[in-house]
Amino acid sequence: MRRMRTFFNNMTRYRAARNYRTAALLAGSAGVYGFTGQTSSYSDVNSCNNSNNNITSNHSNALVTPEPMNLHQKLSPEARAAEFVTTQCIIQGIPGCTVAVIKDGELIWSYCYGYSDVANNQLLTPYSIMRIASVTKPLTATGIAILIQHAKISQDETVYDLLERLTSERAKKIRTSLKKKYPNFYETHCKKIKILHLCNHTAGLRHYNSNEEYLSTKRFHSLMGVLANFATEDILFEPGTKYYYSS
Repeated sequence: MRRMRTFFNNMTRYRAARNYRTAALLAGSAGVYGFTGQTSSYSDVNSCNNSNNNITSNHSNALVTPEPMNLHQKLSPEARAAEFVTTQCIIQGIPGCTVAVIKDGELIWSYCYGYSDVANNQLLTPYSIMRIASVTKPLTATGIAILIQHAKISQDETVYDLLERLTSERAKKIRTSLKKKYPNFYETHCKKIKILHLCNHTAGLRHYNSNEEYLSTKRFHSLMGVLANFATEDILFEPGTKYYYSS
């Protein structure tokens, strides 16, 4: 919240021209009920009220009634966070965004803005399913760490050794498919690539080759479908010798 407060302090002039009723509606539509009437710690006076603060009187000792706080000053931190997200989406041309804050395992705030499908004019909702992109990496690494803690796998184990020792039907199917479709990748590269190499981007596997790959919305339903993108190619370097970010 401190960073957001600093941002809004620096954007005083910009906000002077903003319609805060719009921000209030956006916050309300997101389930942000922050209009409690409590005074915010935000200390800047909006420049649009400056001219109204210079109240003159014929009596030098007359009391001057301060100008009521504008809507932005009355907004709760949650509502101001919603305004921040909305502003950034507009400035950066982002069609849609969802944000959630979880503390101690409990959802304490969420907000969504924009569209889940621009072409079909579908708005985002708290239940919209979104691609999580590279968030997949820490989730996968966490799962691997749990398996290591339970002595199910070793970080120094090669992909080849792991697949050869697993006895499940799924492992057998993967092993058979690799040997049949990508024998060089399995018999050569997988014998060098360790679990740790896959976790810290040192396996030598390439990244996206083009914007077409990067922006692809193709859904892969199997491991073989994913491997088809690079399993016929040589790795970029000897596993464990270099770092190269790869998705």
